[in-house]
Amino acid sequence: MAFHFGCCYLLPESGNWQHLPQVALQVHATLLSTLSRTTVTQTFTNPAPKTIQEVSYRFPLYDGATVVEFKCRVGNRLLHSEVRTKQQADVDYQTAVGQGRAAGILDQFSQQTDVFLLRLGNVVPHATVTVDITFVRDLKSDAQTDGIRYTLPNAIAPRYGNAADEALSFQARPVERQGLDIVVDILMDKESVIREVRSPSHPINVTLGRISSTLEASSSFEPNNASASLRIVQENPLLNQDFVLVVKADETDIPRALLEMHPTMPDQRAVMATLVPKFSLPVAFPEVVFIVDRSGSMWGNITTLQSALRVFLKSLPVGVPFNICSFGSDYSFLWQRSRTFDAAALQEALVLVDSMAADMGGTEMTEAVKAVVRNRLDDQNLDVLVLTDGQISQQQTLFDFIRATAANHTARFFSLGLGHDASHSLVEGIARAGDGFAQSIFAAELDRTVVRMLKGALSPHIYDYALHVEYDANNEDEFEMVDRKPKVEMDHSPTTAPDDNQNTSSRTISLFDKSFQEPEGDIGGIDDSRNIPSVRPPAVIQAPHRLPTLYSFIRTTVYLLLESARIPKSLTMRATSNHGQLELRIPIEDVGLGKTIHQLAARKAIGELEEEHGWLVDATDCQDVPYGTWSSSAKSTIAIHECQRLGLKFQVPGRHCSFVALDDSLTSSPEGRECETPTEVVIQKLPISPSRLRGGGQVGCYSIDNLRGGSREGRYCASDIRGGYTPSSPERYVVPRRRKASHLCVTRSGSRGNDTSPSKLMEAAPRQVVDSPPSPRVTNLYKVQQWKTATKALEQPPTIHAIIYQQNYDGSWAWSPELISLLGLDTDAIRTQLEQLGTDAGDLITADFPRDDNATVLATLLVIGYMEHRAAESKSVWELVCQKAETWVSDKIAAMSSERAAIFQQQQERIKGLLANEQV
Repeated sequence: MAFHFGCCYLLPESGNWQHLPQVALQVHATLLSTLSRTTVTQTFTNPAPKTIQEVSYRFPLYDGATVVEFKCRVGNRLLHSEVRTKQQADVDYQTAVGQGRAAGILDQFSQQTDVFLLRLGNVVPHATVTVDITFVRDLKSDAQTDGIRYTLPNAIAPRYGNAADEALSFQARPVERQGLDIVVDILMDKESVIREVRSPSHPINVTLGRISSTLEASSSFEPNNASASLRIVQENPLLNQDFVLVVKADETDIPRALLEMHPTMPDQRAVMATLVPKFSLPVAFPEVVFIVDRSGSMWGNITTLQSALRVFLKSLPVGVPFNICSFGSDYSFLWQRSRTFDAAALQEALVLVDSMAADMGGTEMTEAVKAVVRNRLDDQNLDVLVLTDGQISQQQTLFDFIRATAANHTARFFSLGLGHDASHSLVEGIARAGDGFAQSIFAAELDRTVVRMLKGALSPHIYDYALHVEYDANNEDEFEMVDRKPKVEMDHSPTTAPDDNQNTSSRTISLFDKSFQEPEGDIGGIDDSRNIPSVRPPAVIQAPHRLPTLYSFIRTTVYLLLESARIPKSLTMRATSNHGQLELRIPIEDVGLGKTIHQLAARKAIGELEEEHGWLVDATDCQDVPYGTWSSSAKSTIAIHECQRLGLKFQVPGRHCSFVALDDSLTSSPEGRECETPTEVVIQKLPISPSRLRGGGQVGCYSIDNLRGGSREGRYCASDIRGGYTPSSPERYVVPRRRKASHLCVTRSGSRGNDTSPSKLMEAAPRQVVDSPPSPRVTNLYKVQQWKTATKALEQPPTIHAIIYQQNYDGSWAWSPELISLLGLDTDAIRTQLEQLGTDAGDLITADFPRDDNATVLATLLVIGYMEHRAAESKSVWELVCQKAETWVSDKIAAMSSERAAIFQQQQERIKGLLANEQV
């Protein structure tokens, strides 16, 4: 990436960029079932003795995250923000900066959808800058554990201090850094039990049975609650890699549909449906092509890449056509056209895998993908698996090509992000456009993820998924198809209607009219809104508009925006396959008032519209002319206006809407310094929601500034996790001059009660700022040394991988001393065991053993027994391999003489059972 995250500004004298030192970083996240809400608080300081005209702040977000709140304090100036159109936000920001006021604007970065660019104007000398950004996201499934996975980008902890090649031209004040704190509170449904909380990326403190705001004196233990924390206190506390947290809890895979009513918009509702499918269909035989990144950046992930490809290749069914395309600055194929999986093809592929290196230059992925599509086999479905650790500059071009290729439902694209630096917008975008799914993994998480992705690629192509909404029987229309085609009205009426009796064609216009005045403004400011089509959105906006293919054990989330007085009762999802009808009915749960689901739904719909697809692709104008025949300018104009409508309505930023932050309370001396005299500050409190009136409490957090002489400042910083709030009666405090901040959490009377619905839990989830690690009395500490030891152990290939590597292409294993050793067996002892088994039924061991065909059957049965009895915990890794082996054994026994076949049929379970004992 060509830039650094964090606050920086341009030095006009040298033209170089200077970074503001980061003083502290605090992250608090709440994971609620399958949703997360994260607030990142970053504190910087201006070391310069003069006002900085503009500071740039780059903030990374993973694909799918929705920014719902932005707050900023520059010196003593508190800024609050709201979403406005991009043009209006820029005008308001420039006006405020020109007036010498502090202001901020938060835009989606033009080159990457997962990066936001914030500009802050008029940062006063030696001022402290505190930035709060809150975002929500639905959580992904973790293919390795079947749990949920929460990820925080490592770039939120930017580098400190100056650019490496830039010395300060002034005497900077000493900076007291307070470190990095990450706290993740986990609140599952009341019926759920949290079984495991772990981080594959960092050593963490884990507290089970309580969250971070639980009082130390409390003896309560809630099995559906947990908390995890990470504290880094060294001089430069950087996150050297993404922070990843995996939670395994009961019933997180249960299909659910949550209905949320908007608190301020009558009849505005939103539904979030989550589903982790569990169904089985026969394996398909598409063409499978692996597109492999071998650019220079892959040098640290080549071993992971090779391990993944070996598992992929060994798990392919016999007869499936496959190929490997390596790319960097250029691309190359293993074969010109895909070949059928057999012994010779497997051997050639493994030779290539063993020789792979990060030696192909840059990351030019698009041309490689296009070449794979050009080279595809005729009349055969295509499944492409992309393995990469990088990012590309023109990713939208790639997405457009993949989406067009997958449009006829004969091709699908899956993506596997390798290592810590893979671009999540790229990995997720490939899968979203290509009707597949994506995973991002570290080396230690390889096995199960790879096999699950291959299972998805080998599943049948099903593309007619449809969603139906069922309403209460009291409603006039009980059922409604979601994908109803919307209408678009074209408004061509003139600005001023002519008089009916006036013949405009014969009207004479004077070439010199004394009363005429030239309109103010330039040509670009002429209002041509009368030529802009007027959009009538569908009754139900579904995002994603076209339901993606469902894959077993991979979470799918669908959002609905409904503006209707009717109350939805259930959702029904249907599809057809060659093997029968697929159907699932999900009852809808009412979770009360809130904004979170609305904002997630709006952001998902906006994302599709920004790429000029989504519900617009099925729209027609008033003459029933379909979207596909409209001009490019009409499509773009309609999409932009709809993005702005949804962004303003639900306060969600994007490519066409921005957060603009202006002074809420301006109290400063003429020189721009903080006031020396006490100032009265209004502290806004959250209103008590209806659920709180039923016995719930309200939780907040105050920021307490330690001052000389014992004085201190109080600032209420609780935020409604549903997004936004209406101030109630204020409380007033006398605020003296600010100093170093510490934090104290304050809990008002009451408790959450028994209402554990997602909306209520998110509303009640407190914001937490950590001053010290959790009490050892309630903490399970994953020691750093243990974590390093475990990580090092994972670098060694496990036994199951070595066994799989020895498998023949057809699914069998040849008898060899190396294989018997890997199975943990003694050659002489196991031969004696086999001879004893054959005493009653007939000979299993012949005079030519182990050079006869029977030895291969026996070796394969022993491996199957090893997998079933001694490697059961790794079933997700060897499942497809074992299925292929069992098929081979069955075919081999069927080809034997009737006498020999009877012996093996009778004894094969006993042969596999020999591995049930630890010592053989």
